[in-house]
Amino acid sequence: MNRRLSGAVTQLRIHASPGYAVATLVRTLGEQRVPVDIKYRESAEAVSALARGESELAGFHLPIGPFRSTCAEIRPHFDPEKHQLIHLTRRTQGLFLPKGKGIEGLDCAI
Repeated sequence: MNRRLSGAVTQLRIHASPGYAVATLVRTLGEQRVPVDIKYRESAEAVSALARGESELAGFHLPIGPFRSTCAEIRPHFDPEKHQLIHLTRRTQGLFLPKGKGIEGLDCAI
């Protein structure tokens, strides 16, 4: 664990959108006996909470490609003087649907 998080932390407040990386982080901190207060929030709400000082960590999903511009509501909350972005993981997102619907794929302009 990073030394910055292992000092005199009484409770690490995390606001994050749900995901495997966040769950792994919370479990790992618990194993190291770091008290964690996790609140699951929509991505923009998590980042906004960090900007307001309501949490020490904000977890969020940021798309790759053209959809990234739809996350404009997150950008105003980042201050490079106060915040650091740490890339955790990449993911693939898909859809499940019943067979026989005649849908073989989606052609999106992404």
